[in-house]
Amino acid sequence: MILTHGTALQAPIAELGNSGRNTPVSVRYEADHRDEIVRLLRVTSGRVGGRDGAAARMGIKRTTLISRMKRLGIDRRKIS
Repeated sequence: MILTHGTALQAPIAELGNSGRNTPVSVRYEADHRDEIVRLLRVTSGRVGGRDGAAARMGIKRTTLISRMKRLGIDRRKIS
Protein backbone atom coordinates (compact mmCIF):
# COMPACT_ATOMS: atom_id res chain seq x y z
CA MET A 1 0.00 0.00 0.00
CA ILE A 2 1.32 3.43 -0.92
CA LEU A 3 0.08 6.48 0.94
CA THR A 4 0.68 10.06 -0.15
CA HIS A 5 -0.81 13.49 0.33
CA GLY A 6 -2.13 15.04 -2.87
CA THR A 7 -2.05 13.68 -6.40
CA ALA A 8 1.72 13.21 -6.82
CA LEU A 9 3.74 10.50 -5.13
CA GLN A 10 6.70 11.91 -3.22
CA ALA A 11 9.04 9.11 -2.19
CA PRO A 12 11.80 9.89 0.32
CA ILE A 13 14.73 8.83 -1.87
CA ALA A 14 17.22 8.72 1.02
CA GLU A 15 15.07 6.17 2.84
CA LEU A 16 14.72 3.96 -0.25
CA GLY A 17 18.46 3.43 -0.74
CA ASN A 18 20.45 0.47 0.47
CA SER A 19 22.62 2.63 2.78
CA GLY A 20 25.15 -0.22 2.92
CA ARG A 21 23.15 -2.11 5.53
CA ASN A 22 22.45 -5.13 3.37
CA THR A 23 24.85 -6.94 1.10
CA PRO A 24 23.45 -7.38 -2.42
CA VAL A 25 22.21 -10.89 -3.13
CA SER A 26 24.73 -11.46 -5.94
CA VAL A 27 27.65 -10.69 -3.62
CA ARG A 28 26.34 -13.01 -0.91
CA TYR A 29 25.67 -15.76 -3.45
CA GLU A 30 29.18 -15.45 -4.86
CA ALA A 31 30.74 -15.54 -1.37
CA ASP A 32 28.65 -18.56 -0.37
CA HIS A 33 29.52 -20.32 -3.63
CA ARG A 34 33.22 -19.60 -3.12
CA ASP A 35 33.07 -20.93 0.45
CA GLU A 36 31.37 -24.13 -0.74
CA ILE A 37 34.00 -24.73 -3.42
CA VAL A 38 36.85 -24.14 -0.96
CA ARG A 39 35.21 -26.47 1.58
CA LEU A 40 34.87 -29.26 -0.99
CA LEU A 41 38.43 -28.78 -2.17
CA ARG A 42 39.61 -29.20 1.41
CA VAL A 43 37.53 -32.35 1.80
CA THR A 44 38.92 -33.77 -1.45
CA SER A 45 42.50 -32.63 -0.71
CA GLY A 46 42.45 -30.27 -3.70
CA ARG A 47 41.17 -32.87 -6.15
CA VAL A 48 38.92 -31.25 -8.76
CA GLY A 49 38.11 -34.09 -11.18
CA GLY A 50 37.46 -37.78 -10.96
CA ARG A 51 34.85 -39.85 -9.15
CA ASP A 52 35.80 -38.51 -5.73
CA GLY A 53 36.69 -34.96 -6.82
CA ALA A 54 34.99 -31.72 -5.87
CA ALA A 55 33.21 -31.41 -9.23
CA ALA A 56 31.56 -34.81 -8.87
CA ARG A 57 30.45 -33.95 -5.34
CA MET A 58 28.89 -30.73 -6.66
CA GLY A 59 27.24 -32.55 -9.55
CA ILE A 60 28.95 -30.46 -12.23
CA LYS A 61 31.57 -31.06 -14.91
CA ARG A 62 35.24 -30.70 -14.02
CA THR A 63 35.69 -27.97 -16.63
CA THR A 64 32.76 -26.01 -15.20
CA LEU A 65 34.27 -26.13 -11.73
CA ILE A 66 37.66 -25.07 -13.06
CA SER A 67 36.15 -22.03 -14.81
CA ARG A 68 34.20 -21.08 -11.66
CA MET A 69 37.39 -21.39 -9.62
CA LYS A 70 39.20 -19.07 -12.05
CA ARG A 71 36.34 -16.55 -11.93
CA LEU A 72 36.34 -16.60 -8.12
CA GLY A 73 40.15 -16.54 -7.83
CA ILE A 74 40.45 -19.95 -6.15
CA ASP A 75 43.77 -21.76 -6.52
CA ARG A 76 43.43 -25.41 -5.49
CA ARG A 77 47.15 -25.62 -4.76
CA LYS A 78 46.75 -23.04 -1.99
CA ILE A 79 43.93 -24.94 -0.29
CA SER A 80 45.13 -26.76 2.82
